[in-house]
Amino acid sequence: MDKLKYYDIVGHLVPGLFFIGSNLLTFYLAGVEVGSFISEGAVSVLIITAAAYYFGQLLSAISSSIEPIMQFLWGGKPSRIILSLETSLIHNEIREKTRISLAQECNLPEDIPNGKKERKTYFDELFARAKSICNKNNLGRVSDFDAIYGLHRSLFVASLISSLLAILVYKSKIEFDIKNYFELIPIYIFCLLIATLILFFRTKKRGNYFVTEVIRMYRLEKNL
Repeated sequence: MDKLKYYDIVGHLVPGLFFIGSNLLTFYLAGVEVGSFISEGAVSVLIITAAAYYFGQLLSAISSSIEPIMQFLWGGKPSRIILSLETSLIHNEIREKTRISLAQECNLPEDIPNGKKERKTYFDELFARAKSICNKNNLGRVSDFDAIYGLHRSLFVASLISSLLAILVYKSKIEFDIKNYFELIPIYIFCLLIATLILFFRTKKRGNYFVTEVIRMYRLEKNL
């Protein structure tokens, strides 16, 4: 139950609150009286929390759907790259020992397949096996790293959608009230786009950390 609460807070509520806050700020700059949407009291807090959780769930679903696109822009799926190529994250000799051990557990050949599609399936099965062992035995901080990766992925999507909405509001030239800060919207859009770019690369790094933690915990479990 504690893990569920932790994941819900980190993976859903935080991105949901960021999404609501960033878009309310967009409409505030355009002249909408956002104060009417936010009031003091337990009921208001409950409504905002429920809305944040709802949007957090949507952001999580969207981020999962576009994850292959993100991985393509990163240059490949982190687990495939780390298990197949020599990187600074894992020493080459350790990587090979881990790969061979996982291949034996999965009843797969020790030699890496030649076909592109077969290679992807091969490394996906190896990582899935390592991850299942870590989750089953509750090893290290694998679940924490997974939740943090999911958090950054959802935050990236929230920032991206918020940027697009702000651009749409600015391009439409809709000013909801005489008292607005419409001229500040381009600056706000620029800040959102910078945040989106930072979150894109931070998500990639967090994905690498998650994969590395899974492999490290698997090695310790198998005494490799």
